[in-house]
Amino acid sequence: MVQVKEVTAYYSPTKGRNYFTKKSAIKNEAIAIILKKYPVEKFEADTGHSYDIRFNEPERFERIMRSLVWKIKNQMVNPA
Repeated sequence: MVQVKEVTAYYSPTKGRNYFTKKSAIKNEAIAIILKKYPVEKFEADTGHSYDIRFNEPERFERIMRSLVWKIKNQMVNPA
């Protein structure tokens, strides 16, 4: 049987999705912001070049990620 329930969902505006946990919403919002600024460049066969900040610069990605997660967490609007 299908039932209707009200649940708390967290919206990630950059990603455009709803999440059931605050932690996953914050994490995915931060990743979406980073990838918006540093887009993934697909592999080019003629040059042999590709770029993804998550794999090419993992230390930098983690540092940016920690900073953004902290900022997003502190800027969240708490529902009344």
